[in-house]
Amino acid sequence: MLGLNNVKMAHADNLKDNTMLNDHASFNKEIFYEQKPDLFLLYAVFIPASQMDTMGWISLDHVYFKEIEKDAKFRLAYSACSIVRKGRLECFQTYASRVFLNRLDTNFFKVTRYN
Repeated sequence: MLGLNNVKMAHADNLKDNTMLNDHASFNKEIFYEQKPDLFLLYAVFIPASQMDTMGWISLDHVYFKEIEKDAKFRLAYSACSIVRKGRLECFQTYASRVFLNRLDTNFFKVTRYN
């Protein structure tokens, strides 16, 4: 994961937008794409696995993440998904790198992709 406390991300832009929520003005798409985090936890949730076929909560915060979800590059590299560790009653919903999802061991995890 690439957090907003990542030094390279935090110092990527000399000028920060003071209208942004504290510590969120540092998001820089170029750094994001350069570092390619496995998980994009801008919004993630654990829900009962019985509800994993719904993905209505996925909504990027357009302001803080500079509408990255509209980038063709983002859509090619990341997928909205549910990840369930087999034998658990909850699933984890987030955006994840398609490469990361392809590496998950299907003996332990079930992945449902929504795009």
